[in-house]
Amino acid sequence: KKQKIEIGLVVGNSQVAFEKAESSSLTLIGKSKTRENRQSIINPDWNFEKMGIGGLDKEFSDIFRRAFASRVFPPEIVEQMGCKHVKGILLYGPPGCGKTLMARQIGKM
Repeated sequence: KKQKIEIGLVVGNSQVAFEKAESSSLTLIGKSKTRENRQSIINPDWNFEKMGIGGLDKEFSDIFRRAFASRVFPPEIVEQMGCKHVKGILLYGPPGCGKTLMARQIGKM
């Protein structure tokens, strides 16, 4: 039985499938509509240590996925789903906790 989910979080092991309802006039196009060729939209093996942010891997991973997950979909799909891109992120914390370093690394991408 399929569940209707109103809101969710896309993480490394998330899989996204688009299926057409019987009564829908929406047409899905693409290379494959089969489940065998589906890929995770975010590579779960991404190594954040290569970005030079030691000790903040989990935090940087969460920020990156929340801010950029919706941007890997084609614009047409995002519009049809009614998703909105994250327009900004507020990093807060005491001096020396890595806020500026994370902002610089995101800016270099």
